[in-house]
Amino acid sequence: MRSAPLLFFAILVCWCPVSWAALPAHVEARSAILVEMGTGVVLFEQDADLKIPPASLTKLMTLYLAHEDMESHKASLESLVSIGPKSTSAGGSSMHLRPGETVTFGELLAGMAVASGNDASVAVARFLGKTVEKFVKRMNDTAEDLGLKDTVFKTPNGLPVEGQLTTARDMALLSAAYVTRFPSALKLHSIKDLQHNGMVVSNTNKLLDSFPGVDGLKTGYVAASRYNFSVTAQRDDVRLLAVILGAETKAIRFREAEKLLEGGFAAIREYTYTVQVGSWNSAGKAQEKMNVLSSNGIPVRLDEYRSPEGRKLFRVLTGLFDSFESATAYKRKLASERGISSSYILHRTEHRGRVLLKPVFSP
Repeated sequence: MRSAPLLFFAILVCWCPVSWAALPAHVEARSAILVEMGTGVVLFEQDADLKIPPASLTKLMTLYLAHEDMESHKASLESLVSIGPKSTSAGGSSMHLRPGETVTFGELLAGMAVASGNDASVAVARFLGKTVEKFVKRMNDTAEDLGLKDTVFKTPNGLPVEGQLTTARDMALLSAAYVTRFPSALKLHSIKDLQHNGMVVSNTNKLLDSFPGVDGLKTGYVAASRYNFSVTAQRDDVRLLAVILGAETKAIRFREAEKLLEGGFAAIREYTYTVQVGSWNSAGKAQEKMNVLSSNGIPVRLDEYRSPEGRKLFRVLTGLFDSFESATAYKRKLASERGISSSYILHRTEHRGRVLLKPVFSP
């Protein structure tokens, strides 16, 4: 079993050092989470550990493993796959495969990403795992590697099976790992329409057309969960990831995701305070500190700046806040719960288009 390539995202299960007026207090869904991908900071969460059937968000794991096998040259987009009746009889959403035809591996990946094809998912699982059962075992092994603590997969496509469950936090971990390790996969997820066997299917992610910056990922629906959604968007150098589980309708699913993303981008633009936990003249030493803090569940980021004397320095920052009071409360929490007593608060200002971070006194 391979170790998780993105231990960084383990911080999603820990502290939430954020205070935002721009974000909603509640979304109309059973569960939700919003993450800033650059740091892993959780900007918003609502019952993020509630176990809910993943529906077609399951296909994100199938796609993750497909890209992993392409990375190791076990498959390629041009690999030819023969389609059998076990794939075409999957039921539910489909890319309209026919028994006996031969398609490329890349076409199947597009069928999953765009049309949410259950038939394509079974075909990929059988091609990579020889049997669906072996492939599902690999899905669960990889879920464990990635730190998905509350997820159990039973199928490669998310069709209803007793005991197939996940959480918004776990889907955020999986989505973040997928996008970070395989950024080119977003080209698949941003395809608007897919044509196969004379049938045209539009992408189920309707925010591709309506929300600036959205370039993935997946929708899902089963009766037991209602409407699910994992979506990512990038504006300038900020990438956000939102997961909505259990919205009552399609329209609500998209509306609440938009609300989180818009609030998240506004919050990132408008944050006023952050906390510095150290400064070094070596990027390597700063990175060592970041690794220690991240492994202890503290979201951190690296900031390069120059001292008044002109020396290049590297400081490790944590938390994003819109008020001095919330930053102070977090600083005290670092001291009392994590033994970090040498941190101090920085105030964010802008001067001639440059962002400046200046230390301020806090009790």
